[in-house]
Amino acid sequence: MFAARTELDHSTVPDLFATLVGAQRVISVIGAGGKKTTMYALARAAGGRVALSSTAHMYPYDRAQVDAVETVAADSVVLPHRADARVVAYGGETAAAQRIGGLTSAQVAILAADATFDLVLLKADGARARWIKAPAAYEPIIAPCTDRVLYLVSAQVIGRPLDQRIAHRPELDCRDHRRQHGPATDGGTESVAGPLLAFGS
Repeated sequence: MFAARTELDHSTVPDLFATLVGAQRVISVIGAGGKKTTMYALARAAGGRVALSSTAHMYPYDRAQVDAVETVAADSVVLPHRADARVVAYGGETAAAQRIGGLTSAQVAILAADATFDLVLLKADGARARWIKAPAAYEPIIAPCTDRVLYLVSAQVIGRPLDQRIAHRPELDCRDHRRQHGPATDGGTESVAGPLLAFGS
């Protein structure tokens, strides 16, 4: 786990890549406060071909950050192959406006089995553009093929009230840890600790 900033300091990306990815190949990114930003940064730092995808609905990919974007039909068992592109983003079909769908577990398994990709980065959570979130019974959706999970929290939450302005599902944070909404003590440590402990328990 680490606290993500809104903009990553690109001078630290090689060190972050070694620390967060290392020799692992399939990485699921969960939490809030910079999942796609982190995925883009890791894709830039990777030396080989990279696949980006998601198991949850998300905003569209930033086409300036990837070399190709492919849409996968819900019933497809074959993913488009883009040998001409280094960073390829895959999204599923959805009726939701300004969103792309997540891939099915079978499609993620097919993507992970594609040996032409050196790294597969999966966004496995949605946070409605908030900076911190509590997990639910049905998410995050972490693919079985995942080698490592990165849990993100924005550093911008420290010292702020844990409420719906910055948190997705703050009511679960408070319920699970018997806290009331409001400023945290000790520079926000208790505010941030709740969702992290909820996932880790």
